[in-house]
Amino acid sequence: MNVFKSIPFLRIFLPFAMGILLGLFFLIEKAINQVALLSFLLAFTLMFFENQQRIVRVIFMILTDVFLISYGILLVNSNKVQNIANHYSHFTGSGINSQLLVTVNELPVEKEKTIKFILKVNAVKVKEQFLASSGEVIAYIRKSDKVNKVKVGDDLLLQTKLVEPDPPMNPHEFDHKRSLELKHIQHICFVDSNSFEVLSDSKRISSLWYYGLKAKEYVLSVLHSSDLSPVSIAVCSALLTGYDDEIDRELMNAFSHSGTLHVLSVSGLHVGLFYFLFSFLFGFVDRKKRFPLLQFTFVTMGLWMLALITGFSAPIVRAVLMFNLFGVGKIFFTGNPKNTINLLFVSAFVMLNFDPNLILDIGFQLSYCALLGMIYFIPKFEKLWPAENRIHLLIRGSVLTSIAATISTLPFTLFYFKQFPIWFALSNLIVVPATFLIMILAFLLLFKLKFISTFINAVVYLLTEFITLFNHPEFGYLDSIDFDLKDAFFMSLFLLLISICFYRRSFRYAVLSFVLVFFWEVNSIIISYHAKNNCSVTVYQIKKNSVSAVKNKTEVIMQAIDSIHYDYHLKRHFISFNHPDVEVRDFNYVNFKRKEFLYLTGEGKTLSFQGVKPFALILSQNFQLTEELVQKLPENVLIISDGSNDRRTKINSRRICSKFGLPYHDTAKEGAYEKIF
Repeated sequence: MNVFKSIPFLRIFLPFAMGILLGLFFLIEKAINQVALLSFLLAFTLMFFENQQRIVRVIFMILTDVFLISYGILLVNSNKVQNIANHYSHFTGSGINSQLLVTVNELPVEKEKTIKFILKVNAVKVKEQFLASSGEVIAYIRKSDKVNKVKVGDDLLLQTKLVEPDPPMNPHEFDHKRSLELKHIQHICFVDSNSFEVLSDSKRISSLWYYGLKAKEYVLSVLHSSDLSPVSIAVCSALLTGYDDEIDRELMNAFSHSGTLHVLSVSGLHVGLFYFLFSFLFGFVDRKKRFPLLQFTFVTMGLWMLALITGFSAPIVRAVLMFNLFGVGKIFFTGNPKNTINLLFVSAFVMLNFDPNLILDIGFQLSYCALLGMIYFIPKFEKLWPAENRIHLLIRGSVLTSIAATISTLPFTLFYFKQFPIWFALSNLIVVPATFLIMILAFLLLFKLKFISTFINAVVYLLTEFITLFNHPEFGYLDSIDFDLKDAFFMSLFLLLISICFYRRSFRYAVLSFVLVFFWEVNSIIISYHAKNNCSVTVYQIKKNSVSAVKNKTEVIMQAIDSIHYDYHLKRHFISFNHPDVEVRDFNYVNFKRKEFLYLTGEGKTLSFQGVKPFALILSQNFQLTEELVQKLPENVLIISDGSNDRRTKINSRRICSKFGLPYHDTAKEGAYEKIF
C-alpha cells in the first residue's frame, strides 16, 4: 500500500511538521530564508518542464521537501520572542520594577489567596513614556474588594516585577515553564491589591473575543445562580465552557482512571456530537438532501455559536475548523475515508500555520490522533461486528469509537499520563451519552428553566457514582507505567505495521512487526535492568518541605510527603525506578559505598562528628550552619540546603561555605541533588 498515493496531503504535512519540530528543538536560523526561497524557486521552475523524466520528478519532490521543512522552521522562528520586534520583554525583564498597561484577556480564576489573570500587554513604560508592545503575562493579584470588580476586557495599569516561571527542579518533573512558553507566556507576576489601577480607557480587546468571553461569563453566572449542586456546577462549567477549575481533585482522578477524562474538556468529541445533532435536526427540513450547501451553512453557524458560548477556547476552535473542512469535503468530495484523512491533515496544516507550537500541545496531539484512529479503524471494525438493529448500531458505534480512539492515542496517553484505564470501553459507553445529555440540559438551563436543575443533579450524581466504581488501582486501572519516549516510538511504529498487516494480510509486515517487538523488548529489558540495579541518594526540591529518597536497587526509603506534592514532584521519578518496594520513614544518616550523608535539622543540638566523615551534609528546617561547626568538618564536604529552609538561612549557609571554600548546593536554585552509585 503506497500511503502517499492514497493520502497525498500526508506527503506535504510530514516534512512541514518535521520542519516545525526542528525549529522548536534546535537553533536553526542562519540562511534558512535563502534556503526556503531557493528551493521554492527551483521546484517552481521544474513544474514547467514538458518531458518530466523520473530524475526530474525525484529532484522536484526533494526540493519541495526542503522548502516545506524550511517553511516550518521559519514559522517557528517568526513566533520566537526574540524575533518579535515589539514584544514587551525587549523593554523590561525579570526582577525589574515595571509599569505595564495591560488588558484582561481571559476569565479570572479564583485561587486560595489570589485571583489569576491572563493579561495582554499593550505598552511598557520606559523612562517617562509608554512604548507599544505585545505579548501575554500571567498575574496573581491578592484578593480584595478592588480586584473582585475587575472584569474581562478591563484595562489595567500594573506596578510589578516580572519573574520567569521555575524550570523543573526535580528529576522527571513536569516542565511548567516549557508548557507556558509553548503558549507564548514568558513571565508571571505577583501583584498586591494596591499595585494596580483600573483604567477608564476604551477596551483594547477585539470585539469578537470580548463577546465570546462575556458569553462564557454569562454561562458561568447562570450556572452558579441556579439550584445546581456544587458538583453539578463544576461538571456543567467544564462541559459548556471548558472551565474545570472548580472540579475537585478526587473527581478529576476518577474520570481519569475510568478513561473518560476527555469528556470534561470541551473538545472535538463535543463538537462532533453537536455536528451530528445539527445535521440530524436539519434532516427534518431537507429529508431528500437536496440542499447540502444550506445544511453546511446551518451546521457551521451552530458550531460557531457553540464556540462563542465556550469563549472561543482553543480546542473548540480547532474542532470547529476541522468539522467545517469535513463539511466542505462532504459537498465536494466522496465519503471515502482517504479523502477524510486528507481533510484532517489539511486542518492540522492550517492550525499549525497560525500557531506552530500547537504541534507539542497534548490536546492537539490527542485530538488529531483520536480522529485519525476513528476514521481509519472504525470502518474495519464494523466489518467484523455487523449491527442487527438500531439499538445494536448505537452500542456498536459508541464502543468502536472508544476502542479506535484509545488505540490511536495509546502511545501518547501512556507517555504523558503513565496509566491505562482497564474499563475504558464500558465507561465511555455510559459516560459519553450521559455527558451529552447533561450538556443539552445545561443549555436549556441557560434559558432560566430552573426545574431542569433537578434532572441535571440526578444525572450528575449517577454519573459520578458510576465512574467512582473504576477508581480503584487493583481492578480499575493500571498506574505508574514506566513508559518513555522510546516506548512511545516503538508502540506507534508497531500499531502502524500491525494495522497494515491486517489490512493487506501481509506476511512480510507480520514479520516486521515481530522483529520490532523483539527489539522493543530487548531495549526495555536493558532499561529495566539499569533502573532496578542503580543505587542513588536524592534530595528533592519541594518548597517548605524536606524530602529525600534513598534507592538501594529495588528498595527505596523516603521521607513522608503528602499525596499532592508526591504526584506533582516525585511520582514520575519513582516510576523511572521500575516498580521498587517503597518504605516511608524518617532517617538522618545514609552510608553508600563509603559515602556518608548526614541530615541536620533545625531541631538538632550540638553535634559531634566523631567516627563520621560525611561526604555531604543536608541542611533542613532552617538548621543554622556556623563557622565553629564547619571547622570540625573534613575538607571539601558538600553542603546541601533543601526546600524547607528560608531565604535568610540559605544566605547565611552560602556565605559560610564561600568563606571556607566548601561546595554548596541550594536545591531552590540548582534543583534536586542526585548522587548515583
